[in-house]
Amino acid sequence: MFRSLKRALRRDIHSAYVPPKTDIGGEPNLSDNLTRNLFEIRRRFSNTSDLIIRELDHGPVKIALLMCEGMFNLADLNKLVLVPMSQNKAGTAKEFLDWVRSDVFFSGNQIEIRTYDEAMTLMMSGFVVLMIDGECPA
Repeated sequence: MFRSLKRALRRDIHSAYVPPKTDIGGEPNLSDNLTRNLFEIRRRFSNTSDLIIRELDHGPVKIALLMCEGMFNLADLNKLVLVPMSQNKAGTAKEFLDWVRSDVFFSGNQIEIRTYDEAMTLMMSGFVVLMIDGECPA
């Protein structure tokens, strides 16, 4: 009995981890493809004009800022997000994400999200969602 359990555990340890396509609640996860994410967000918002998407090329890194009309102060967006981003010299998407995680203080409340529902809920609550092409968490 224990031999078969040990074999099964050994086999599981050596198999590669594959992240789930959905979270526990069945909600699809964000993709690491920026275009796919933006398409899905637009679809879920039914192409409403209240959804603001600003796509930017930050050197070789493509990013998008997503927010809802009237839910965020544009002066704050400039001061808290755009000015610090203009000072960054990241060459890859991973470097840019690491910089956002560790060196930037956009606001007191930074949250990493992984599903479309989380992105939509936060945007409708006044948050700005930053998506980076090539990286999954927003």
